[in-house]
Amino acid sequence: MSKLLMRVGGNALALYMAAYVIKGFTINGGLIEYMIAGVFLTALNAILKPVLKIISAPVILLTLGLFLIVINAVILMFADLALGFITIKGFWPLISATIIISLINFLLESSIKNDN
Repeated sequence: MSKLLMRVGGNALALYMAAYVIKGFTINGGLIEYMIAGVFLTALNAILKPVLKIISAPVILLTLGLFLIVINAVILMFADLALGFITIKGFWPLISATIIISLINFLLESSIKNDN
C-alpha cells in the first residue's frame, strides 16, 4: 500500500514540476487536482502502459527504447483529454512534460526497488 501511495505522490509531484517548469503545460487547481491527476496517471501507468508496451514491443526494440517516450506521451495526452483541469498547448510542451514526468518516475521507481 505504501508503494502505491509513493507512486501517486510521485506522479503528483512530477506533474507539479512539469507544470512549474514548462510553459504550455498547466494544471488548473490546487493540491486536490494534483492528487486526482496523480491517481489517474498512476492508474493509467498500471493498466494501460503494459498493454501498450506489449503491442509496440518490436518498435521499442528497434528504437532502443526511445519509443517509450511516445507511449508515455500518449498516456499523458489521455490524461489531458480525460481530466478537464490539465491543459497541454502543443507538441513540445507535451514532449517536455513527458520527459520530466518520466525522469521523476524513473528515479522514484529505482528508489522503491532499492528499498526492498
